[in-house]
Amino acid sequence: MLTEDLRAEEFEAPFLNSSTLESLSVLGVSFRTAGLELRSHLNFPGEKAFQLLQSLSSAGLRQCLVLSTCNRTEIYACGSDTEIVLNVLALESGIDKRTLRDHCYALRGEEATLHLFRVACGLESAALGETEILAQLKDSLRTAGEGGYLCGALNLLFRRALEVSKRVRTETSLCKNAVSLASMAVKQATVVAGGLGGKRVALLGAGAIAERLAKELSKVAGVSCTVVNRTFSRAEALASEYGFEAAPLLDLTALLRTSDVVFCAVSSEKPLITQSMLEGRQLTIVDLGVPAVVAPLEPDHTCEIVDMEFLSSACSANAELRTGAVEDAKRILSAAVGEFATECRERDVAPAIKALVRLGDHVRGQNMDWASAQLKDLSDEQRKIVDDMSRRIVRGMLQGQIAAMKSQSLTRNERACLAAVYRNIGVGTVED
Repeated sequence: MLTEDLRAEEFEAPFLNSSTLESLSVLGVSFRTAGLELRSHLNFPGEKAFQLLQSLSSAGLRQCLVLSTCNRTEIYACGSDTEIVLNVLALESGIDKRTLRDHCYALRGEEATLHLFRVACGLESAALGETEILAQLKDSLRTAGEGGYLCGALNLLFRRALEVSKRVRTETSLCKNAVSLASMAVKQATVVAGGLGGKRVALLGAGAIAERLAKELSKVAGVSCTVVNRTFSRAEALASEYGFEAAPLLDLTALLRTSDVVFCAVSSEKPLITQSMLEGRQLTIVDLGVPAVVAPLEPDHTCEIVDMEFLSSACSANAELRTGAVEDAKRILSAAVGEFATECRERDVAPAIKALVRLGDHVRGQNMDWASAQLKDLSDEQRKIVDDMSRRIVRGMLQGQIAAMKSQSLTRNERACLAAVYRNIGVGTVED
């Protein structure tokens, strides 16, 4: 068949719509554009991300994906209206729409593509080059896919983002010896607490970030760590992996009275640690929660608090030392965006190409029927040669037109004209 190399099987956008690339958009907020307090209201972990997808769908945005981490919340969509996303975010977060607009960024087309590629490579992370974002991207992709919100264009965009991230990791030094948020948290706690060796540490949480913290803490000689979590079995599983102790969340207050350092890596709508639970102790608390796990303390409190704002600044200072790797990564991303744009352009014209190929097959079939009736004495081998020859002729005639259609996007009027032409021919429309 002539269609074997057209790669149009995943094309889903209506043929008369705007191009695939320009239909892709992102609206979001990150640590670069908003403080911790505002980001706390825009944090949609786990089930909340799925609920946000449902709200966006109910508002008319049925092809979208939510990426929500401690440092960013972004809505990627196909054919979206920015106002729809802002309205839903305002409703779900309780933040005034005008305030949201002041702190959000909205990108479309190649700019949105480049932004996602930068996010996937760790160029937009507080900890430059960190790879934790990859698991978060995959989780977001899975959630949108399972909910039926992932169209072919978004799926393709995120697959390419993961691929370009792999290229950057293997072809540059950006991610080599990268400082992760967890390693930076342990490093800062070590500085503030005057070392962790021989100290009693409480680790609140048992999720992905808590796992990375546990791994970092296991490298510290002489540290004594207790993992605390709502689900005790998860605390036990994480603790046993690194030779730590485990405790239920009910024991948190008692644990705070005997700990020297506390790491908070848990998602909670309300603070889990209050001033009354601390009783004037001189603790070092590293709070990675968004929103914060530690409630606002009185001015005379004796605790040293290391929060996400502080860690983001520390990570940014560390990033300045690796400008060479950043430039190498940027070159790869620039080429990858161009490749993606070409791929989208080909997909935009895929329905027209399929219709043109269908027309060629239709005309060839009619003429083969006529030839077969005239050449009844041909052997099977001869008939196959004639059939192959007709196929080669049609392929040769269409190849130039197909290449031209792939090389540039068609305007809306040009697509409408093609649709009308194929309808009038009577061999099927380009939307079929």
